[in-house]
Amino acid sequence: QVIEFQGEGLTHLDMDEQVKPIEQHESMDMLVYPNPATNNLILDLSALKVKKVSIDIFDVTGKEAMKVTGIDVTSQVTFDISGLPKGNYMLKITSGSETITKNFIKQ
Repeated sequence: QVIEFQGEGLTHLDMDEQVKPIEQHESMDMLVYPNPATNNLILDLSALKVKKVSIDIFDVTGKEAMKVTGIDVTSQVTFDISGLPKGNYMLKITSGSETITKNFIKQ
């Protein structure tokens, strides 16, 4: 099935065409749990193929709430987030030029 559009930009959409997933960096992937979290946030770094990472936590306004640099990558890292106010946060993990982000909720 093909859907036709009028105007600029996308002109048609082939519904039979295979949709391919967005490619992820295999060297930078991780799990963050529990989500929502209350006192501790666990990062499962076992899938990371890097040796050290830096982690930044930002609130919804973009203000940096926490920063930890030079973390040796092990299977799991536990963060004490009990001092953070309740709300939505973005976790930014950086190693060299690679960066991934994960969102979490603090209850």
